Amino acid sequence: MEFEESARTRARYMIVTGFAVVAAGSLTTLIQWIGDGALRFSSNFDIEEFAVALSSLAALVAWWFLSQVIAKVGSERQLVRRALAGLAAQSLLLAVSAFAIVAIVNVITWQLVADTLSGAGSLLISLGFLTMMLTYRGDAELPVSIDTPTNV
Repeated sequence: MEFEESARTRARYMIVTGFAVVAAGSLTTLIQWIGDGALRFSSNFDIEEFAVALSSLAALVAWWFLSQVIAKVGSERQLVRRALAGLAAQSLLLAVSAFAIVAIVNVITWQLVADTLSGAGSLLISLGFLTMMLTYRGDAELPVSIDTPTNV
């Protein structure tokens, strides 16, 4: 039980840190966009850049809270394990996509920095999801205690 708790804490920090790195990449792109004078306050590209940056921050906050949820019933644990496996695969594919772009770029640009941060963050998120998934091994139900501490 103590192993699961420390592994879950480690996984939570990996997931949240990964989302923070992805958010840093998104903010880098937005700051570069604004710094280059490309912001027109009417373009669909403006909306996209702001939406991507803000959605990255929203994901960071959401996963901070979601990663603290603990499934205690056997059937719930199995569902959580499957969901985490799918999320790990999605994050890994996003990392591969970002690194595929980084691999073909010959010049260091702010966009390259943003893509590298996105890939590194997605890879860390994937590892965090896999680590969290491993804490849900087995279908044994955990004891439900009314005084179970929460880390909010």
